[in-house]
Amino acid sequence: MAEAAQAAGRKDVAHLALLASEAAGFTWEVEGWRTVGRLLLDIGAWSTARRVRERLRKVEGSDAFASKDGTAPAPLAHALVFAGHMVDDKGRTPPRFPETCVAAARREMWRSLADLRPTVGIAASASGGDILFHEICAELAIPTDMRLVLPPEQFVNLSVVKAGVEWERRFWALVERKRREHRFAQLGEGKELPGWLQDKPDYTIWTRANLWLLECALSLDPATLTVMALWDGKESDGPGGTAHLVHRAQALGANMLVLDTQRICPPAGAT
Repeated sequence: MAEAAQAAGRKDVAHLALLASEAAGFTWEVEGWRTVGRLLLDIGAWSTARRVRERLRKVEGSDAFASKDGTAPAPLAHALVFAGHMVDDKGRTPPRFPETCVAAARREMWRSLADLRPTVGIAASASGGDILFHEICAELAIPTDMRLVLPPEQFVNLSVVKAGVEWERRFWALVERKRREHRFAQLGEGKELPGWLQDKPDYTIWTRANLWLLECALSLDPATLTVMALWDGKESDGPGGTAHLVHRAQALGANMLVLDTQRICPPAGAT
């Protein structure tokens, strides 16, 4: 698998772990897990390799690749993955996260993050919740990693510009700062999935982005994993929205903190 070899060459543990997750359901999933597991061992990612090996044990009943002795880095105390709604397009009916709700959501997020104080936060940078998350964490001296599924020049057009020039300005300020801090990474070069994933049912780059965010956190081997979701509790408009990430995080046993936009900013006329 060329993508796995390239990720190993960069020692990109989260990308390798993502590939292991994506292999599920294919006829060659066991061989894919075995390949990724060996590459993880080769680059010294012991804890992530163990997670892949556990998958193989369930289907093969024995160790599927040889373990190696090595000293894993000390586990991170607390990783927090954020996911949340983008600011609504003008005229969206019914509203989900209108611009008028941003200030109230910001206050709620600030209080929650000040209480949790994670060791590191991980998020994309769409208009609305993502950008608020990075900005609030900066105020609270919580380091954050920006993870974009696309190059920022493409991501901004899909997930920021419709919200207006002020959100776009804040997006580019964050990209510049995260690059300067070496806390920026992108997963792919375009909107098309890799060829081997294009026939995977109900799978998009946004689904892939959600899984990648979680793998970025898990690859840090955190003692505590929290997922904070600024969410209305409803299913997403399409594959890969906030609901998808929430459901996946729940399946992983992550600590969940849902900030309900319907409660924070009730729709007009609600009692």
